[in-house]
Amino acid sequence: MHRPDQHHALQHDERRTRGDGQRPSRRHVLGLAAGAAGVLLGPAAGASAVGAALSGSSSSGVAGAVGEPLREPPVLRSRDGVLDVTLRAAPTTTTVGGATWHVLGYEGGFPGPTLLVHPGDSMRVRLVNDLGATTNIHTHGLHVSGEGDGDNVFRQVAPGTEAAYRIDLRPDHHPGTNWYHPHSHGDGARQLFAGLAGALVVQSPREAALEQRGLRDRVLLLHSTQVGPDGHVLDPLRVRQDGHVRLVNGQLQPTIDIRPGETQRWRLVNTTVNDVLRLQLPGLEVRQVAADGSPYRRPVPVTEVRLAAGQRADLLVTATEAGTTELLTAAFDVGLGVVLPAARLATVRCEGRAVARGRVPVAALLQPWHDLRTEHVDRRRHVTMNLFGMDGRPFDHDRVDQVVALDSLEEWTVHNPTGLVHPFHIHVNPFQVTHVDGVPVDSPSYEDTVLVGKEGGSVTFLTRFRHFTGRAMYHCHFSTHSDLGMMAVAHILGPDDPPLPEPDLGGGHHH
Repeated sequence: MHRPDQHHALQHDERRTRGDGQRPSRRHVLGLAAGAAGVLLGPAAGASAVGAALSGSSSSGVAGAVGEPLREPPVLRSRDGVLDVTLRAAPTTTTVGGATWHVLGYEGGFPGPTLLVHPGDSMRVRLVNDLGATTNIHTHGLHVSGEGDGDNVFRQVAPGTEAAYRIDLRPDHHPGTNWYHPHSHGDGARQLFAGLAGALVVQSPREAALEQRGLRDRVLLLHSTQVGPDGHVLDPLRVRQDGHVRLVNGQLQPTIDIRPGETQRWRLVNTTVNDVLRLQLPGLEVRQVAADGSPYRRPVPVTEVRLAAGQRADLLVTATEAGTTELLTAAFDVGLGVVLPAARLATVRCEGRAVARGRVPVAALLQPWHDLRTEHVDRRRHVTMNLFGMDGRPFDHDRVDQVVALDSLEEWTVHNPTGLVHPFHIHVNPFQVTHVDGVPVDSPSYEDTVLVGKEGGSVTFLTRFRHFTGRAMYHCHFSTHSDLGMMAVAHILGPDDPPLPEPDLGGGHHH
Protein backbone atom coordinates (compact mmCIF):
# COMPACT_ATOMS: atom_id res chain seq x y z
CA MET A 1 0.00 0.00 0.00
CA HIS A 2 1.42 3.38 -0.99
CA ARG A 3 1.85 6.21 1.47
CA PRO A 4 0.45 9.56 0.33
CA ASP A 5 3.90 11.16 0.36
CA GLN A 6 5.17 8.49 -2.02
CA HIS A 7 2.52 8.50 -4.69
CA HIS A 8 -1.09 9.64 -4.91
CA ALA A 9 -3.37 7.35 -6.89
CA LEU A 10 -4.92 10.36 -8.59
CA GLN A 11 -2.18 12.04 -10.61
CA HIS A 12 -1.65 15.77 -10.92
CA ASP A 13 -1.58 16.39 -14.64
CA GLU A 14 -4.29 18.42 -16.33
CA ARG A 15 -6.66 15.52 -16.93
CA ARG A 16 -6.14 13.67 -13.66
CA THR A 17 -7.54 14.81 -10.39
CA ARG A 18 -5.16 16.93 -8.42
CA GLY A 19 -6.12 15.36 -5.11
CA ASP A 20 -5.88 18.72 -3.33
CA GLY A 21 -9.53 19.70 -3.29
CA GLN A 22 -9.17 22.19 -6.16
CA ARG A 23 -11.87 22.24 -8.78
CA PRO A 24 -12.11 23.27 -12.41
CA SER A 25 -13.36 26.83 -12.71
CA ARG A 26 -17.05 27.45 -13.34
CA ARG A 27 -16.15 28.95 -16.70
CA HIS A 28 -14.11 25.84 -17.51
CA VAL A 29 -17.04 23.56 -16.77
CA LEU A 30 -19.57 25.73 -18.58
CA GLY A 31 -17.48 25.25 -21.71
CA LEU A 32 -19.62 22.20 -22.39
CA ALA A 33 -23.19 22.18 -21.15
CA ALA A 34 -23.18 18.41 -21.09
CA GLY A 35 -20.23 18.60 -18.73
CA ALA A 36 -22.62 18.59 -15.79
CA ALA A 37 -23.31 14.97 -16.63
CA GLY A 38 -19.64 14.17 -16.26
CA VAL A 39 -18.93 14.30 -19.98
CA LEU A 40 -16.36 17.03 -19.85
CA LEU A 41 -13.31 18.46 -21.46
CA GLY A 42 -10.72 16.71 -23.54
CA PRO A 43 -10.67 13.43 -25.45
CA ALA A 44 -12.14 10.26 -24.01
CA ALA A 45 -8.90 9.02 -22.50
CA GLY A 46 -9.23 5.29 -22.19
CA ALA A 47 -12.54 5.39 -24.05
CA SER A 48 -11.76 2.12 -25.80
CA ALA A 49 -11.08 0.31 -22.53
CA VAL A 50 -14.27 -1.72 -22.50
CA GLY A 51 -13.99 -2.71 -26.12
CA ALA A 52 -10.36 -3.62 -25.67
CA ALA A 53 -11.18 -5.76 -22.68
CA LEU A 54 -13.78 -7.71 -24.60
CA SER A 55 -11.47 -8.24 -27.54
CA GLY A 56 -8.56 -9.32 -25.37
CA SER A 57 -6.38 -6.26 -26.01
CA SER A 58 -4.44 -4.71 -23.15
CA SER A 59 -3.35 -1.57 -24.99
CA SER A 60 -5.82 0.72 -23.21
CA GLY A 61 -5.03 -0.27 -19.65
CA VAL A 62 -7.54 -3.13 -19.28
CA ALA A 63 -6.47 -6.60 -20.30
CA GLY A 64 -8.73 -9.31 -21.59
CA ALA A 65 -8.86 -11.49 -18.46
CA VAL A 66 -12.57 -11.33 -17.75
CA GLY A 67 -14.97 -13.88 -16.38
CA GLU A 68 -13.17 -14.74 -13.14
CA PRO A 69 -15.46 -15.77 -10.25
CA LEU A 70 -17.19 -12.95 -8.42
CA ARG A 71 -15.36 -11.88 -5.29
CA GLU A 72 -17.30 -10.29 -2.48
CA PRO A 73 -15.71 -7.81 -0.07
CA PRO A 74 -14.78 -9.10 3.40
CA VAL A 75 -17.52 -8.62 6.00
CA LEU A 76 -16.85 -6.81 9.29
CA ARG A 77 -19.65 -7.76 11.71
CA SER A 78 -20.73 -6.11 14.93
CA ARG A 79 -20.19 -8.02 18.17
CA ASP A 80 -22.32 -7.64 21.28
CA GLY A 81 -24.06 -4.60 19.84
CA VAL A 82 -20.91 -2.77 18.74
CA LEU A 83 -19.12 -2.50 15.41
CA ASP A 84 -15.61 -1.25 16.17
CA VAL A 85 -13.61 -0.77 12.96
CA THR A 86 -10.77 1.21 11.45
CA LEU A 87 -11.23 2.45 7.90
CA ARG A 88 -7.97 3.68 6.44
CA ALA A 89 -8.52 5.66 3.24
CA ALA A 90 -5.35 5.41 1.18
CA PRO A 91 -3.90 4.85 -2.29
CA THR A 92 -3.64 1.19 -3.21
CA THR A 93 -3.33 -1.01 -6.26
CA THR A 94 -5.68 -3.59 -7.71
CA THR A 95 -5.85 -5.86 -10.73
CA VAL A 96 -8.73 -5.30 -13.16
CA GLY A 97 -9.00 -7.63 -16.11
CA GLY A 98 -5.33 -8.55 -15.77
CA ALA A 99 -4.06 -4.94 -15.65
CA THR A 100 -2.70 -3.07 -12.63
CA TRP A 101 -4.72 -0.05 -11.57
CA HIS A 102 -3.74 2.62 -9.04
CA VAL A 103 -6.87 3.43 -7.07
CA LEU A 104 -8.09 4.53 -3.64
CA GLY A 105 -9.47 2.09 -1.09
CA TYR A 106 -10.61 1.59 2.46
CA GLU A 107 -8.37 -0.90 4.24
CA GLY A 108 -6.67 -1.62 0.93
CA GLY A 109 -9.89 -2.89 -0.67
CA PHE A 110 -11.48 -1.91 -3.98
CA PRO A 111 -14.30 -1.70 -2.90
CA GLY A 112 -13.96 -1.46 0.87
CA PRO A 113 -15.16 -4.05 3.40
CA THR A 114 -18.86 -4.63 3.97
CA LEU A 115 -19.97 -3.35 7.38
CA LEU A 116 -22.72 -5.50 8.91
CA VAL A 117 -24.72 -4.21 11.87
CA HIS A 118 -28.10 -4.79 13.49
CA PRO A 119 -30.85 -2.45 14.71
CA GLY A 120 -29.79 -0.93 18.03
CA ASP A 121 -26.06 -1.36 17.37
CA SER A 122 -23.44 1.33 17.85
CA MET A 123 -20.90 1.92 15.08
CA ARG A 124 -17.49 3.16 16.20
CA VAL A 125 -15.48 4.03 13.14
CA ARG A 126 -11.90 5.29 13.19
CA LEU A 127 -11.35 7.04 9.87
CA VAL A 128 -7.65 7.39 9.03
CA ASN A 129 -6.87 9.78 6.18
CA ASP A 130 -3.81 8.66 4.25
CA LEU A 131 -4.92 10.54 1.14
CA GLY A 132 -3.42 13.69 -0.31
CA ALA A 133 -6.73 15.51 0.22
CA THR A 134 -9.28 16.27 2.91
CA THR A 135 -11.95 13.59 3.32
CA ASN A 136 -14.75 12.41 5.59
CA ILE A 137 -17.36 9.65 5.57
CA HIS A 138 -21.12 9.43 5.04
CA THR A 139 -23.26 6.42 5.97
CA HIS A 140 -25.68 6.76 3.08
CA GLY A 141 -29.15 5.51 3.97
CA LEU A 142 -28.94 5.35 7.76
CA HIS A 143 -31.55 7.12 9.88
CA VAL A 144 -29.06 8.49 12.39
CA SER A 145 -27.89 11.81 13.78
CA GLY A 146 -25.99 14.04 11.37
CA GLU A 147 -24.45 16.11 14.16
CA GLY A 148 -21.32 15.93 16.33
CA ASP A 149 -19.34 12.72 15.86
CA GLY A 150 -22.26 11.01 14.12
CA ASP A 151 -22.92 10.91 10.37
CA ASN A 152 -21.71 14.49 10.12
CA VAL A 153 -20.75 15.36 6.56
CA PHE A 154 -19.72 18.84 7.66
CA ARG A 155 -16.71 17.34 9.44
CA GLN A 156 -13.44 17.57 7.53
CA VAL A 157 -10.59 15.14 8.16
CA ALA A 158 -7.31 16.64 6.99
CA PRO A 159 -4.62 14.59 5.24
CA GLY A 160 -2.43 12.68 7.66
CA THR A 161 -4.98 12.87 10.49
CA GLU A 162 -7.77 10.68 11.78
CA ALA A 163 -11.25 11.11 13.26
CA ALA A 164 -13.48 9.00 15.49
CA TYR A 165 -17.13 8.56 14.53
CA ARG A 166 -19.84 7.14 16.77
CA ILE A 167 -23.03 6.35 14.89
CA ASP A 168 -25.86 4.89 16.98
CA LEU A 169 -28.71 3.01 15.33
CA ARG A 170 -32.11 3.11 16.96
CA PRO A 171 -33.58 -0.27 18.01
CA ASP A 172 -36.37 0.25 15.45
CA HIS A 173 -33.98 1.08 12.59
CA HIS A 174 -35.15 -0.50 9.35
CA PRO A 175 -33.05 -3.38 7.98
CA GLY A 176 -31.63 -3.00 4.51
CA THR A 177 -28.74 -2.31 2.16
CA ASN A 178 -26.90 0.98 2.54
CA TRP A 179 -23.36 2.13 1.82
CA TYR A 180 -20.59 4.45 2.94
CA HIS A 181 -18.50 6.87 0.91
CA PRO A 182 -16.69 10.23 1.16
CA HIS A 183 -18.77 13.41 1.27
CA SER A 184 -16.03 16.03 1.22
CA HIS A 185 -17.42 18.89 -0.85
CA GLY A 186 -15.33 19.70 -3.90
CA ASP A 187 -13.36 16.44 -3.91
CA GLY A 188 -15.99 13.81 -3.13
CA ALA A 189 -16.57 12.81 -6.75
CA ARG A 190 -12.87 12.20 -7.38
CA GLN A 191 -12.47 10.09 -4.25
CA LEU A 192 -15.58 8.04 -5.04
CA PHE A 193 -14.58 7.64 -8.70
CA ALA A 194 -11.22 6.25 -7.57
CA GLY A 195 -12.85 3.58 -5.40
CA LEU A 196 -13.67 4.89 -1.90
CA ALA A 197 -16.95 3.09 -1.22
CA GLY A 198 -18.29 0.07 0.64
CA ALA A 199 -21.58 -1.60 1.53
CA LEU A 200 -23.26 -1.10 4.90
CA VAL A 201 -25.88 -3.73 5.73
CA VAL A 202 -28.39 -3.45 8.57
CA GLN A 203 -29.55 -7.01 9.18
CA SER A 204 -32.63 -7.99 11.14
CA PRO A 205 -32.71 -11.16 13.28
CA ARG A 206 -35.17 -12.72 10.81
CA GLU A 207 -32.77 -12.09 7.93
CA ALA A 208 -29.87 -13.55 9.88
CA ALA A 209 -31.92 -16.70 10.47
CA LEU A 210 -32.60 -17.02 6.72
CA GLU A 211 -28.89 -16.71 5.97
CA GLN A 212 -28.16 -19.49 8.47
CA ARG A 213 -30.77 -21.65 6.74
CA GLY A 214 -28.91 -21.40 3.44
CA LEU A 215 -30.31 -18.35 1.61
CA ARG A 216 -27.19 -17.00 -0.08
CA ASP A 217 -26.89 -13.27 0.61
CA ARG A 218 -24.63 -11.53 -1.92
CA VAL A 219 -23.34 -7.96 -2.09
CA LEU A 220 -22.77 -6.47 -5.56
CA LEU A 221 -21.32 -2.98 -5.77
CA LEU A 222 -21.78 -1.61 -9.28
CA HIS A 223 -19.11 0.93 -10.09
CA SER A 224 -17.61 2.72 -13.06
CA THR A 225 -14.31 4.51 -13.34
CA GLN A 226 -11.63 5.30 -15.87
CA VAL A 227 -7.85 5.02 -15.97
CA GLY A 228 -5.18 6.30 -18.28
CA PRO A 229 -2.66 4.11 -20.12
CA ASP A 230 -0.52 4.06 -16.97
CA GLY A 231 -3.37 2.67 -14.87
CA HIS A 232 -3.94 5.82 -12.80
CA VAL A 233 -7.52 6.98 -12.25
CA LEU A 234 -8.52 10.06 -14.22
CA ASP A 235 -10.57 13.03 -13.05
CA PRO A 236 -14.31 12.37 -13.46
CA LEU A 237 -14.88 16.07 -14.16
CA ARG A 238 -12.59 15.94 -17.19
CA VAL A 239 -13.39 12.72 -19.04
CA ARG A 240 -16.24 11.41 -21.15
CA GLN A 241 -18.66 8.90 -19.70
CA ASP A 242 -18.42 6.68 -22.75
CA GLY A 243 -14.87 5.91 -21.63
CA HIS A 244 -15.85 4.64 -18.21
CA VAL A 245 -15.20 0.99 -17.38
CA ARG A 246 -18.07 -0.68 -15.53
CA LEU A 247 -17.20 -3.04 -12.70
CA VAL A 248 -18.90 -5.39 -10.26
CA ASN A 249 -17.12 -5.55 -6.88
CA GLY A 250 -14.08 -4.06 -8.57
CA GLN A 251 -13.97 -6.80 -11.22
CA LEU A 252 -14.43 -6.64 -14.97
CA GLN A 253 -17.34 -8.85 -16.06
CA PRO A 254 -17.02 -11.50 -13.35
CA THR A 255 -18.95 -14.77 -13.32
CA ILE A 256 -21.70 -15.16 -10.73
CA ASP A 257 -22.54 -18.76 -9.82
CA ILE A 258 -25.99 -20.08 -8.97
CA ARG A 259 -27.41 -23.61 -8.94
CA PRO A 260 -30.51 -24.80 -10.79
CA GLY A 261 -33.56 -24.10 -8.65
CA GLU A 262 -31.61 -21.92 -6.21
CA THR A 263 -32.81 -18.53 -4.97
CA GLN A 264 -30.22 -15.95 -3.91
CA ARG A 265 -30.60 -12.52 -2.37
CA TRP A 266 -28.64 -9.89 -4.27
CA ARG A 267 -27.91 -6.54 -2.62
CA LEU A 268 -27.16 -4.14 -5.48
CA VAL A 269 -25.53 -0.76 -4.82
CA ASN A 270 -24.89 1.85 -7.53
CA THR A 271 -21.61 3.40 -6.32
CA THR A 272 -20.94 5.35 -9.54
CA VAL A 273 -20.47 9.10 -9.61
CA ASN A 274 -22.98 9.74 -12.40
CA ASP A 275 -24.43 6.59 -13.98
CA VAL A 276 -28.01 5.45 -14.35
CA LEU A 277 -28.19 1.67 -14.74
CA ARG A 278 -31.08 -0.25 -16.34
CA LEU A 279 -30.36 -3.72 -14.99
CA GLN A 280 -31.70 -6.85 -16.65
CA LEU A 281 -31.27 -10.57 -15.97
CA PRO A 282 -32.88 -12.38 -18.92
CA GLY A 283 -33.91 -15.96 -18.23
CA LEU A 284 -33.97 -15.59 -14.43
CA GLU A 285 -36.89 -15.04 -12.12
CA VAL A 286 -36.39 -11.76 -10.25
CA ARG A 287 -38.42 -10.23 -7.42
CA GLN A 288 -37.52 -6.97 -5.72
CA VAL A 289 -37.94 -6.91 -1.94
CA ALA A 290 -36.30 -3.62 -0.91
CA ALA A 291 -35.09 -0.27 -2.23
CA ASP A 292 -32.66 2.23 -0.74
CA GLY A 293 -32.28 0.23 2.46
CA SER A 294 -36.04 0.04 3.10
CA PRO A 295 -37.89 -3.30 2.88
CA TYR A 296 -40.87 -3.52 0.56
CA ARG A 297 -44.34 -4.20 1.96
CA ARG A 298 -44.81 -6.80 -0.79
CA PRO A 299 -42.47 -8.50 -3.29
CA VAL A 300 -42.57 -7.04 -6.81
CA PRO A 301 -41.70 -9.20 -9.84
CA VAL A 302 -39.41 -7.19 -12.15
CA THR A 303 -37.80 -7.56 -15.56
CA GLU A 304 -35.71 -4.39 -15.23
CA VAL A 305 -34.36 -2.47 -12.24
CA ARG A 306 -33.34 1.14 -12.74
CA LEU A 307 -30.66 2.36 -10.34
CA ALA A 308 -29.37 5.91 -10.41
CA ALA A 309 -26.14 6.81 -8.65
CA GLY A 310 -26.57 6.20 -4.91
CA GLN A 311 -29.63 3.97 -5.20
CA ARG A 312 -29.85 0.37 -3.97
CA ALA A 313 -32.08 -2.60 -4.72
CA ASP A 314 -32.50 -5.94 -2.95
CA LEU A 315 -33.50 -8.74 -5.30
CA LEU A 316 -34.48 -12.37 -4.94
CA VAL A 317 -32.93 -14.06 -7.99
CA THR A 318 -34.06 -17.58 -8.89
CA ALA A 319 -32.50 -19.80 -11.55
CA THR A 320 -35.08 -22.13 -13.04
CA GLU A 321 -32.71 -24.28 -15.10
CA ALA A 322 -29.04 -24.81 -15.93
CA GLY A 323 -27.40 -22.52 -18.43
CA THR A 324 -25.72 -19.16 -18.83
CA THR A 325 -27.16 -15.67 -18.92
CA GLU A 326 -25.88 -12.15 -18.27
CA LEU A 327 -26.34 -9.23 -15.93
CA LEU A 328 -26.90 -6.41 -18.41
CA THR A 329 -27.45 -2.69 -18.30
CA ALA A 330 -29.44 -1.16 -21.14
CA ALA A 331 -28.69 2.20 -22.75
CA PHE A 332 -29.97 5.28 -20.92
CA ASP A 333 -30.48 8.84 -22.17
CA VAL A 334 -29.12 11.19 -19.49
CA GLY A 335 -29.87 14.27 -21.59
CA LEU A 336 -28.03 16.92 -23.59
CA GLY A 337 -27.03 14.29 -26.12
CA VAL A 338 -25.43 11.99 -23.54
CA VAL A 339 -26.55 8.36 -23.87
CA LEU A 340 -24.98 5.86 -21.48
CA PRO A 341 -24.17 2.76 -23.55
CA ALA A 342 -25.56 -0.72 -22.98
CA ALA A 343 -23.09 -3.13 -21.44
CA ARG A 344 -22.60 -6.59 -20.04
CA LEU A 345 -21.72 -6.30 -16.36
CA ALA A 346 -21.37 -9.97 -15.44
CA THR A 347 -22.05 -13.52 -16.59
CA VAL A 348 -24.46 -15.60 -14.52
CA ARG A 349 -23.66 -19.31 -14.74
CA CYS A 350 -26.23 -21.78 -13.48
CA GLU A 351 -24.71 -25.22 -13.01
CA GLY A 352 -24.13 -27.97 -10.49
CA ARG A 353 -26.51 -30.13 -8.50
CA ALA A 354 -30.07 -28.87 -8.67
CA VAL A 355 -31.68 -27.45 -5.56
CA ALA A 356 -35.22 -28.47 -4.72
CA ARG A 357 -37.24 -25.31 -5.22
CA GLY A 358 -38.68 -24.71 -1.80
CA ARG A 359 -40.59 -21.62 -0.91
CA VAL A 360 -38.33 -18.84 0.32
CA PRO A 361 -40.01 -17.27 3.37
CA VAL A 362 -40.23 -13.90 1.67
CA ALA A 363 -42.24 -12.45 4.55
CA ALA A 364 -39.06 -12.42 6.64
CA LEU A 365 -37.56 -9.94 4.17
CA LEU A 366 -40.57 -7.64 4.04
CA GLN A 367 -41.86 -5.06 6.46
CA PRO A 368 -45.19 -3.27 6.81
CA TRP A 369 -44.89 0.49 6.79
CA HIS A 370 -47.09 3.46 7.43
CA ASP A 371 -48.60 5.14 4.37
CA LEU A 372 -47.95 8.83 4.92
CA ARG A 373 -50.71 9.75 2.46
CA THR A 374 -53.23 9.09 5.24
CA GLU A 375 -51.84 11.90 7.44
CA HIS A 376 -52.17 15.66 7.58
CA VAL A 377 -49.39 17.54 5.79
CA ASP A 378 -47.88 20.29 7.93
CA ARG A 379 -46.04 22.07 5.13
CA ARG A 380 -45.49 21.94 1.40
CA ARG A 381 -42.28 23.01 -0.32
CA HIS A 382 -40.97 23.27 -3.87
CA VAL A 383 -37.27 22.77 -4.65
CA THR A 384 -35.70 23.44 -8.05
CA MET A 385 -32.56 21.62 -9.19
CA ASN A 386 -30.29 23.80 -11.31
CA LEU A 387 -27.11 22.69 -13.05
CA PHE A 388 -24.88 24.36 -10.47
CA GLY A 389 -27.12 24.87 -7.49
CA MET A 390 -30.45 24.44 -5.77
CA ASP A 391 -33.13 27.09 -6.21
CA GLY A 392 -30.72 29.15 -8.27
CA ARG A 393 -27.95 29.28 -5.66
CA PRO A 394 -24.71 27.30 -5.44
CA PHE A 395 -23.99 25.41 -2.23
CA ASP A 396 -22.81 27.30 0.84
CA HIS A 397 -22.20 25.11 3.89
CA ASP A 398 -22.74 28.12 6.20
CA ARG A 399 -26.19 28.89 4.77
CA VAL A 400 -29.47 27.25 5.81
CA ASP A 401 -31.78 26.75 2.83
CA GLN A 402 -34.79 25.15 4.54
CA VAL A 403 -35.94 25.38 8.18
CA VAL A 404 -37.92 22.32 9.23
CA ALA A 405 -39.78 21.51 12.46
CA LEU A 406 -38.99 18.21 14.16
CA ASP A 407 -41.77 15.61 13.77
CA SER A 408 -43.48 17.62 11.02
CA LEU A 409 -44.83 15.84 7.96
CA GLU A 410 -43.83 17.71 4.83
CA GLU A 411 -44.56 17.37 1.15
CA TRP A 412 -41.69 18.32 -1.14
CA THR A 413 -41.97 18.68 -4.89
CA VAL A 414 -38.59 18.61 -6.62
CA HIS A 415 -38.50 20.25 -10.04
CA ASN A 416 -35.92 19.74 -12.77
CA PRO A 417 -36.01 22.33 -15.57
CA THR A 418 -32.54 21.32 -16.83
CA GLY A 419 -31.70 19.19 -19.84
CA LEU A 420 -30.23 16.42 -17.68
CA VAL A 421 -31.78 13.89 -15.31
CA HIS A 422 -30.78 14.29 -11.64
CA PRO A 423 -31.01 11.83 -8.71
CA PHE A 424 -32.26 13.76 -5.66
CA HIS A 425 -30.98 12.53 -2.28
CA ILE A 426 -31.77 13.72 1.23
CA HIS A 427 -29.88 12.68 4.36
CA VAL A 428 -31.25 11.25 7.64
CA ASN A 429 -34.97 10.87 6.80
CA PRO A 430 -36.25 8.67 3.95
CA PHE A 431 -39.36 9.62 2.01
CA GLN A 432 -42.42 8.18 0.31
CA VAL A 433 -42.77 9.13 -3.36
CA THR A 434 -46.39 10.02 -4.18
CA HIS A 435 -46.19 11.59 -7.67
CA VAL A 436 -43.84 11.43 -10.64
CA ASP A 437 -44.30 14.22 -13.18
CA GLY A 438 -47.58 15.03 -11.44
CA VAL A 439 -48.97 11.50 -11.85
CA PRO A 440 -49.83 9.60 -8.63
CA VAL A 441 -47.76 6.50 -7.87
CA ASP A 442 -48.13 3.76 -5.25
CA SER A 443 -44.65 3.23 -3.84
CA PRO A 444 -43.89 -0.15 -2.24
CA SER A 445 -41.41 1.34 0.29
CA TYR A 446 -39.65 4.46 1.45
CA GLU A 447 -36.62 5.72 -0.47
CA ASP A 448 -33.76 8.17 0.06
CA THR A 449 -32.76 8.81 -3.57
CA VAL A 450 -35.07 9.35 -6.54
CA LEU A 451 -34.38 10.15 -10.18
CA VAL A 452 -36.02 13.37 -11.42
CA GLY A 453 -36.65 13.53 -15.15
CA LYS A 454 -35.18 16.23 -17.36
CA GLU A 455 -36.80 19.23 -19.03
CA GLY A 456 -39.60 19.87 -16.58
CA GLY A 457 -39.71 16.57 -14.72
CA SER A 458 -40.79 16.53 -11.10
CA VAL A 459 -41.09 14.18 -8.14
CA THR A 460 -43.32 14.74 -5.13
CA PHE A 461 -42.69 12.94 -1.85
CA LEU A 462 -43.82 12.94 1.77
CA THR A 463 -41.35 12.75 4.62
CA ARG A 464 -41.54 13.06 8.38
CA PHE A 465 -38.49 14.57 10.06
CA ARG A 466 -38.15 12.26 13.03
CA HIS A 467 -35.89 11.81 16.05
CA PHE A 468 -32.91 13.98 15.04
CA THR A 469 -32.36 17.73 14.96
CA GLY A 470 -29.62 19.72 13.27
CA ARG A 471 -28.43 20.07 9.70
CA ALA A 472 -29.17 17.59 6.91
CA MET A 473 -27.92 17.80 3.34
CA TYR A 474 -30.06 17.43 0.25
CA HIS A 475 -28.40 17.33 -3.15
CA CYS A 476 -28.04 15.75 -6.56
CA HIS A 477 -26.35 12.36 -6.18
CA PHE A 478 -24.45 12.71 -9.40
CA SER A 479 -21.40 13.49 -7.28
CA THR A 480 -19.89 15.61 -10.03
CA HIS A 481 -22.97 17.85 -9.82
CA SER A 482 -22.97 18.18 -6.03
CA ASP A 483 -19.24 19.01 -6.08
CA LEU A 484 -20.06 21.83 -8.49
CA GLY A 485 -22.68 23.30 -6.13
CA MET A 486 -25.91 21.30 -6.61
CA MET A 487 -26.47 20.84 -2.88
CA ALA A 488 -28.26 22.61 -0.03
CA VAL A 489 -28.90 22.43 3.72
CA ALA A 490 -32.06 21.81 5.72
CA HIS A 491 -31.95 22.59 9.45
CA ILE A 492 -34.33 20.57 11.62
CA LEU A 493 -35.38 22.43 14.75
CA GLY A 494 -36.64 20.84 17.96
CA PRO A 495 -39.31 22.52 20.12
CA ASP A 496 -36.67 23.92 22.50
CA ASP A 497 -34.23 25.12 19.84
CA PRO A 498 -33.89 28.86 19.21
CA PRO A 499 -35.72 29.89 16.05
CA LEU A 500 -33.91 30.50 12.78
CA PRO A 501 -34.89 33.16 10.24
CA GLU A 502 -36.88 31.92 7.28
CA PRO A 503 -34.42 31.60 4.38
CA ASP A 504 -34.69 33.66 1.23
CA LEU A 505 -35.12 30.86 -1.26
CA GLY A 506 -34.43 32.85 -4.38
CA GLY A 507 -35.86 30.73 -7.21
CA GLY A 508 -37.59 28.28 -4.86
CA HIS A 509 -40.83 28.70 -2.94
CA HIS A 510 -42.93 27.08 -0.27
CA HIS A 511 -46.27 27.47 1.41
